[in-house]
Amino acid sequence: MKYTIYGEHVNGTQAQRICVPAENLIPFPDTISFEEAAAAPLVYLTAWRMLITRGRLAPAEDVLIWSAGAGVGVAALQIARLAGARVIATASTDEKCAKLRDLGADFVLNHTREDVVRRIRELTSKRGVDLVVDYIGKDTWGRSVQIVRRGGRIVTCGATSGHDPAEDLRQIFFRQLEVIGCTMGNNKELQDALRPIFEGRIRPVIDSVLPLADVAAAHRRIEQRAAFGKIILTP
Repeated sequence: MKYTIYGEHVNGTQAQRICVPAENLIPFPDTISFEEAAAAPLVYLTAWRMLITRGRLAPAEDVLIWSAGAGVGVAALQIARLAGARVIATASTDEKCAKLRDLGADFVLNHTREDVVRRIRELTSKRGVDLVVDYIGKDTWGRSVQIVRRGGRIVTCGATSGHDPAEDLRQIFFRQLEVIGCTMGNNKELQDALRPIFEGRIRPVIDSVLPLADVAAAHRRIEQRAAFGKIILTP
């Protein structure tokens, strides 16, 4: 699958005007705001492909989402619940943990003070989760390998804490784990991901709406890990 990502392969969308192919435009219903529509495509497409297409998440499976207050994490939580999975989410503050509970996470762990590996073993009767969503990388990868069940899957779309974690390959081959790389998705997956939003079954989570002139402040908020959901810039 080949595609171009604005903000990675070409200049991004933090501008008053951009030019895109007409076939890339998607009409959205009057039931959601422009800000909600802007918050949806990137993270919900990414989360959909991670969980549904690549991760093959099935009803009643256990899924762990690291740092679920991030944009992709929030979307993954909502999609996992739609899929009928049992969702275990982590966050770095009690405030974010409370918000994740409000979004419907079955269990929420504060990974700054809880032993996540031990708690997962308790919650799954030592079995481990079926699927781990890990876009953190170096800080969490070793624990992701320990947390997933024998024959389970770890899906990754990023490495915000570093791209070079230490890894015990014996755990991968002896326990027959799947490590699945993922990024973005195709047009059908985008339509599938947006459908529950357009139908009102889930709503994008917006942290804040800022004018484009405050783009530096928006980036600082992300770097400080203060945001919950998406930050929207308005021109």
